[in-house]
Amino acid sequence: LGSFKNFIFKVKKTSLSLYYGLFDNNELIAYYWLMKFENIPNTYRGHEFHVNSNYQKQGISLFLNNHILFVERIQILSDHSHTKTSSHIWDKFRETKELTVGTYNEITNEINWNGNFDKKEIYQNDYMHMIVKSK
Repeated sequence: LGSFKNFIFKVKKTSLSLYYGLFDNNELIAYYWLMKFENIPNTYRGHEFHVNSNYQKQGISLFLNNHILFVERIQILSDHSHTKTSSHIWDKFRETKELTVGTYNEITNEINWNGNFDKKEIYQNDYMHMIVKSK
């Protein structure tokens, strides 16, 4: 698909998933696995994200998310396991003027794009998610 710094960028698409990977020569150093979310068109739920410890703090997460959001123009929905790392990523999304962050209620199947929400409410309810898209 391309490159980032000196790393090779690859993507594999199936009918249900998107797999993004960065390789240093033949070694997989970072990946992002997203699963299609049938309830909302053009939306994928972030399923698994990892950057090898030796490659962290180099902008890899930003590169992968920017490609998904701005190049492919896919919406990303948060998963059920809200971690400290994922919380940091969602804070960055909320600070980025070119992105719109909202909430998705899995019970009512409603998206609220107004951007005003309490993360604690989302993190304490497994039916609540954050959703992001490019403007």
